[in-house]
Amino acid sequence: MARRKVQKSLRPSHGRGGYRFSPRHLARTAGFLLVAAGLVVLGRIPFFYLRSWWVGAHLAQAALNQTPASDHTGAAVAWPQNVLSVVQIPSLGVNAPIMQGTTNAELNVAVGHLTTSVMPGQPGTSILAAHDVTWFHHIDRLKPGQVINIVEPHRILTFHVTKSAVVHVGTPVYNSPNASIVLEACYPLNALYLTPYRYLVWANLASTQKAKAAHPLIPPNTQYTAVGIPRAVKAQGLTLATNYMPMGTLTIKGSPSPAWRQSNAPLNAADATTELFFAMIHIAEANNLAWWHQLAPNIPYSDLRPLIGAQVSYVGKANEVEIVKRNSVIGSQIQVPLQVNRGSSPGNYSVTLTETVHKMTMAVTKVSMSAQ
Repeated sequence: MARRKVQKSLRPSHGRGGYRFSPRHLARTAGFLLVAAGLVVLGRIPFFYLRSWWVGAHLAQAALNQTPASDHTGAAVAWPQNVLSVVQIPSLGVNAPIMQGTTNAELNVAVGHLTTSVMPGQPGTSILAAHDVTWFHHIDRLKPGQVINIVEPHRILTFHVTKSAVVHVGTPVYNSPNASIVLEACYPLNALYLTPYRYLVWANLASTQKAKAAHPLIPPNTQYTAVGIPRAVKAQGLTLATNYMPMGTLTIKGSPSPAWRQSNAPLNAADATTELFFAMIHIAEANNLAWWHQLAPNIPYSDLRPLIGAQVSYVGKANEVEIVKRNSVIGSQIQVPLQVNRGSSPGNYSVTLTETVHKMTMAVTKVSMSAQ
């Protein structure tokens, strides 16, 4: 019946040989397009997670682990094409590769150069963007006069910070007559979601010096692996690309080294933590005891009681905590407020999943739930 009603709303157009939409059908179509647009926007919310760690990772490391100035014959050796340079911020301990572009493929493993801006060192303003909880997590600590270096294969550009500001997305950044750079990250700087604000740091070129062999060192792109997830559960999709959950903030506790904190490792560990949480939810909804014993053999299945055979919806943001010692995550935790529908105990709960890390593998060690 619905199909017949739609067909009736179409009428032959005059002189075009096709169809035109009635006002009622136009309204329906407009509504559909708005819903589709809304889904696209929602799909952009987990901006930091829709990414592949393999894209560009080996390329960046290859560029930064070689001596690019010359080979044994004395001929110049170029860096890999996709690696432009390295940004160094001595006061923050930042050493990060710069790649052309600001899509997830670049921002997963590097600082991205906005393609519509000039290259660093040229007259005008060069825009360099990075994820807030990684490379540029502490750019709010930069003060006027502090140094930012752009290291290229054969020269080093030194910039001095002039100012910083929090701006709304869409605020214009104007070109400068002199060579300058702007560092850009989402704000707040501990957000795991796409925010409407950006933190910007401006810096002007102060000097340029030739370098015979630029060989900067950066922290490696580490990969934390969630373990214990049954293959059948993993096949269902356990990322924010396949499971909608509003993200909150990432908190780092312990004694992380500057090199670890100013790398992509924090976000990588957050990915593994989120994956384990989704695995727990999928297993509980499926009420599969064997799967749970594989994921968390030391945790009683009864600890999941309100979630078993139920359906959940998220009523607040998921916040994550990572406990770090020097260059290693030793534990993580994710806390999520959710609503349990159906099952044995419907209602609102705060669910906390705790993980421990051993040699880059992350495993579930505790589940706790409290009624809200």
